[in-house]
Amino acid sequence: MSTVDLIGQEFGRLTVVSKAENASNGAKRWYCRCECGGNTISSTYSLRSGHTKSCGCLRSDRIVESVTRHGDSHERLYHIWQCMKRRCTNPSHKHYDAYGGRGITVCNEWMNDYVPFRDWATKNGYAPDLTLDRIDVNGNYEPSNCRWVTHAEQMRNRRNSVLVEYNGETGCLKDMCKKLNVSNHVVAYRMKKGYSFADAIDKFDHTSPYKEYVYEK
Repeated sequence: MSTVDLIGQEFGRLTVVSKAENASNGAKRWYCRCECGGNTISSTYSLRSGHTKSCGCLRSDRIVESVTRHGDSHERLYHIWQCMKRRCTNPSHKHYDAYGGRGITVCNEWMNDYVPFRDWATKNGYAPDLTLDRIDVNGNYEPSNCRWVTHAEQMRNRRNSVLVEYNGETGCLKDMCKKLNVSNHVVAYRMKKGYSFADAIDKFDHTSPYKEYVYEK
């Protein structure tokens, strides 16, 4: 069988200079020199398929080009876009475990260019007092799964929000307790002890002078 030799070949901004250690799955890898002066290691497949075309500078250049074109680098919306990507791609980010660590990704359209994200945002209700929210908290950042909501609405859509039903109405525990003027802390405690939400609510004495029995606004 012939052995693949990519030394000297060019792929995008990269030139293959020597053989590197194979990947753990046996895939052949190569040391490559980039036009910018940087270096990287890439597999035969990544090079030939066009998945890897530079040491990473190409993506950075595209982002810089995008920022230069739109002129929004100091805008709140641009900061939201950056944070969205960092949560999903940077293991050092403080919230990575809840996003990228769980497999949450950013769609290619938004990941590679700020302008499509900005255009979607302005057409779908973005306002300075709203936050970016995923409709399905286990889904990815993409146009069909994102919306602009208030901070309070986003908190209600968190994975740890407890949904309850009472008199035919469904809502998160905290909101339902506030509506019924009872302590969500006491209700949550009783539910952990095995009470249903309805039973926990029905056991409240609204005439009680004890502070913990009254919802504190």
